[in-house]
Amino acid sequence: MASRLESNAKVDSILISHDTYSLIKDKIFCTSQGELIVKGIIKLVTVYEVINLKEIVENNYIIKHNSNGLKLDIDILKIKDKKISMKTLSNAIKKIKSNK
Repeated sequence: MASRLESNAKVDSILISHDTYSLIKDKIFCTSQGELIVKGIIKLVTVYEVINLKEIVENNYIIKHNSNGLKLDIDILKIKDKKISMKTLSNAIKKIKSNK
């Protein structure tokens, strides 16, 4: 299985099966990559890409804030359209500034 996943991985990335993910998910941050047809395996294999240690990812890619009137929960790795996200945040900042 490891050899098959390695051959499907992008350069400089690591793919793991759901079985491995279930063992490491509390310590290692991974993103779901869907299912693959793997030679020699009858059923589809759910795969995950290893990103980094969970604490490193949370410190660098996750922004959370919750106080009176402001709740912010951003996962930079999951953002698909950064331009829309930045525009939304920019508009929010403008509204906060104009409402002094």
